[in-house]
Amino acid sequence: MELVVYVDFGSPQARLALNPTRRLAKETGIALDWRPMSRKPRPHRTGDTRSKGARHARIRAEYRRREESFYAEQQGLSLVYPDAKRESFAANAGLAWLRRQHGPFEPEIDAYVAGVFERVWRGAMDPCDRKAVRAAIAAEHGFAEGLDAWFDEQAEAHLESYRQQALEQGVVDVPGYVLNGEPFVGRANLPIIRSLLADGRNTA
Repeated sequence: MELVVYVDFGSPQARLALNPTRRLAKETGIALDWRPMSRKPRPHRTGDTRSKGARHARIRAEYRRREESFYAEQQGLSLVYPDAKRESFAANAGLAWLRRQHGPFEPEIDAYVAGVFERVWRGAMDPCDRKAVRAAIAAEHGFAEGLDAWFDEQAEAHLESYRQQALEQGVVDVPGYVLNGEPFVGRANLPIIRSLLADGRNTA
């Protein structure tokens, strides 16, 4: 069986889902189909940052970060947040490029996903740095010929195709999962997915 997993390397929620998702695959034997889903950036707020709406947005962001840090600690992780909003085009495009080279289920794909997430969220890699992505691909793939042309000419269209495919499948955010056509959004659904796999059922 196969479990489609949509991720964005700039998402802390997707980072928190990495280890539990890989553990699920190891314990159940299901194959992980890692796919990039570049999220559309939230519109930048303008105007008075002291307004009630701006204060509420800041409070919500601080709460999300505290919650993410709490769950990271439960996994023995320490999330390093960037100073500015993180853009992950290059890292996501690298995953799409590797899928074209290998297909979805080769070990190089899983190694790339795990390695890039680990480096990005301990502050050792910028996911929009093409040179860093090229080095990560070379480490797992052995070469990265044609990658620069891919970034410039094809990657954007392919990433948009993945995003549209995810939306059509009912996945609106990352981490997103699709099991036998049934969409699940968020790592909180992993126990449900595990139960479905144990029961051998096709739908929730």
